[in-house]
Amino acid sequence: MVVRISKNRLHVDVPTALQGPVNYAAATGTDTYTADISPVFTAYVTGAHYFISFTNANTSTTPTLNLNSLGAKTIVKEGTAALVAGDIPAGHKAVLMYDGTYLVLMNPKATRTPSIQVLTSSGTWTKPAGVTKIKVTVVGGGGGGAGGNGTVFPSGGSGGGAAVELIDVSAVSSVSVTVGTGGVGGAVNTAGSTGNSSSFGAYCSATGGGAGEVSVVGSPPGIGSGGDYNIPGDRGAYDQAVYPGRGGQSGLGLGAGGTVTGSAGRGYGGGGNGGDGGTAGGVGANGVVIVEEF
Repeated sequence: MVVRISKNRLHVDVPTALQGPVNYAAATGTDTYTADISPVFTAYVTGAHYFISFTNANTSTTPTLNLNSLGAKTIVKEGTAALVAGDIPAGHKAVLMYDGTYLVLMNPKATRTPSIQVLTSSGTWTKPAGVTKIKVTVVGGGGGGAGGNGTVFPSGGSGGGAAVELIDVSAVSSVSVTVGTGGVGGAVNTAGSTGNSSSFGAYCSATGGGAGEVSVVGSPPGIGSGGDYNIPGDRGAYDQAVYPGRGGQSGLGLGAGGTVTGSAGRGYGGGGNGGDGGTAGGVGANGVVIVEEF
C-alpha cells in the first residue's frame, strides 16, 4: 500500500492482491471442514488469505479445510507445525494463508501451560502433546573425593560440567537421555573416581567431574558441550589444614561444601569431600537432565 499527499489531497494506491471482495465464509464440520466462498474462485492462490468462521473446534492435529470443493488442504501453524486440539475453538474467526501446500493458521488459540521434567536416571524423554520447544539443562556426575592419608587432607572431587540448549522439537517425538552417576569416594589413602557423563541425545552433553587426589588438587572438573552455552564445574579443593578438601561445585552451582570429612556431593553433580586420616572420600552427586517444555 502506497500513500501519497499532493495539493492537500490524500491518494492511496492499493495493491491488486488487496483489491476485490474479502475471502470470507463459515466452515461446517469437525476436523474435515468445508466452506463455500462467494464470489466463487476456481483455484487456491499461493499467498492468498482466507477469513473463516469455524462452527466447531478441532480435535485432530491434522484437520483439513475444503474451500469451494477445490480439494481438502491440511491446516497447520507456525510454518508446517501440526495443530493441537483447540487451536481452532468453536466460533473461532480464523485467518488462514495458503502457502502452496498447506493452509497456515495465522491466529491459533490453544495455549499450553509450560511444564518441566527432572530426569534423575537414564531413559527416554517423550514429548508431551502440544510441545514445540524445550530448554534442556544437562549436568554430569560429580567426582568422588579421595581418602585421607594421615598427613594432609586429600582433595575433594571436582564438579560435573553443564550444558544448556534451547531446542525446536516440532518434528521430534522422543530423545534418549543419559544421566551420569557420581564417582565413588576413594578408600583410605586412595584417589576417588571420576563422575560419569550426562547427555540429551546428540543435542548436548556434560562430562563428569574429575576424581579427588590424595596429596594434590582434584582432577579437572567436567565441561559441557553442544549447548547454547556450556559451563564447567569447579575443581575440588585441597589441604585446607582444618577442613577436608571440599568437593567442587557443578556447572549448576552445587557442591559438597561443609566441614565434614568424607561427606557426599550435594545437589546435582557436586563433588564429594575428601576424607581425613582414617576416613574414605565422599561419593560424588549424580548428574541430572532437566527439560523445560513449552
